[in-house]
Amino acid sequence: MADIVKVEKLSKKYGKFIALNNVSFILSRGKIVGLIGPNGAGKTSLLKILSGLMPANSGQASIGGVDLAERPNLAKDKISFMAESNPLADHMRVGEYLRFRAALKGIKDVRLNVEKVMRKCDIYYDARYKMIKNLSKGYRQRVGIADALLGDSELIILDEPTIGLDPKQIILIRQTLLGLRGSRTLLISSHILSELETICDYFIIINSGEIVATGSLEEICKSKIRSNIMHIDLALNCVSDETISDFLSKNRLTPVDTEPGKTRENLRVEFKIDSCRMGEIVKSAADYFGEYLLGIGRESSSLEEVFLSATRRYRD
Repeated sequence: MADIVKVEKLSKKYGKFIALNNVSFILSRGKIVGLIGPNGAGKTSLLKILSGLMPANSGQASIGGVDLAERPNLAKDKISFMAESNPLADHMRVGEYLRFRAALKGIKDVRLNVEKVMRKCDIYYDARYKMIKNLSKGYRQRVGIADALLGDSELIILDEPTIGLDPKQIILIRQTLLGLRGSRTLLISSHILSELETICDYFIIINSGEIVATGSLEEICKSKIRSNIMHIDLALNCVSDETISDFLSKNRLTPVDTEPGKTRENLRVEFKIDSCRMGEIVKSAADYFGEYLLGIGRESSSLEEVFLSATRRYRD
């Protein structure tokens, strides 16, 4: 699959403050990519540079093979961008504004394309005749997303697209964005990590102006998560507390909770474990508990855990 975004040794400074420091990455066509990082990490600067709103001090960024610095207008034709502030023309009606934006983008059959994106973002029936200044935060967000979806931009950049939306609206926008997978590349910056985890194929984690991790959630887990949570399920009332404590002690395991979880049928003991010791622990558990061992497994890491692990060295 061809690369749509290529960033090489990109740097940005504001006086003595370094917002981006030799940032490099490549994004493949058709992927949904999540950009995450704490406040002040450099996300906004990176998005502004990639959208052509601000130049870098050094390095190179290209969109669809077109260098942003050398041919900015041609590169911008390949990009749609919705900023976090989502500036809209308050004096216009929603349908009027989107037709105006479509005309600026040189889109053919403006009315058909505008109606299509309004339906996708669920603003066709409720909002198309409303003045933008009278819209709620949620509706303003959906108008901004509809604007970004207009046309056939190869790269769509969305900064906090679901902020202010209710759960129903978030599901609608999620379905809309998932429908673009394979045809467009989406770069989404958001603090709602659970939402990014649901829709993104690939992640870029940035902190203090540097890329600290890239890849799928699974790939980043393997490279950044030093310890994981594992559990064993034991037959209820068949294994003594002393035996469990002995198992944990001899295997040098730290329980997550001091009190094991209980259901009607089993007792769950959770503990931290280094990935390389999984086979050893499985064998030890089988030897210790025999027929009373009902199950054993490893808890999957969430995007939040990956993010915290990847940025830990900057906080310590």
